[in-house]
Amino acid sequence: FPHPWRAVDWDGRSQMETFLRHFKVSNPAVSHLRILINGHTGAGISSFVNSVDSALQHRITARAPTSPITGPSCTKKFKSYRINGLDGGPIPFILSDVMGFQSGDSCGINPNDVKNALLGHMQENYVFNPMSPLTAGDPGYISNPALSDRAHCLVSVMSARSVNLCCNSTAMKLRSIWDRASDVGIPHVVIMTNVDKVCPLVKEDLKAIYKSRSVKEK
Repeated sequence: FPHPWRAVDWDGRSQMETFLRHFKVSNPAVSHLRILINGHTGAGISSFVNSVDSALQHRITARAPTSPITGPSCTKKFKSYRINGLDGGPIPFILSDVMGFQSGDSCGINPNDVKNALLGHMQENYVFNPMSPLTAGDPGYISNPALSDRAHCLVSVMSARSVNLCCNSTAMKLRSIWDRASDVGIPHVVIMTNVDKVCPLVKEDLKAIYKSRSVKEK
């Protein structure tokens, strides 16, 4: 496209970073905001966690385990990451990482487990079982979650290379999560990765992303 189809202030990073570093939670019952990251296996869910951590610490970090090859999700447990600032003090955001979705019912995270995490019912280090989601009374189930246990934002990470290839079962799983988040008033955003892999223009200059027809059609 000759003109961007979305306006972006590419020079606003420092202002955004300053805002995040000085952000204060207004509710005294909430010590931090929890951001739940989900998406399809291989889209870069854990890599997104590392990217946010690296950007705010001004150095490369790799706290969330990732895999260099496409295959089963390398995230096996529910894991949350507190983000620290340059001074080592915590920023009031926690990123919670879950197993990725896969086609079929016997692999990848069960949608009900994402819903449990959304509502704060899931304890840290809970081990995911695609065939048997967490239910009330199970070890690792939080019956009365605090506000800080609940997710305050849902982020879905989707790969531009495979978003159009998602089978119906995977699409239905994702839709059920998005609908549940909407039902309980949790804001939801989608992050698209691998945009440089689907458009030569973007590969040459990332700032051209919102001029790319290929990306927009995704």
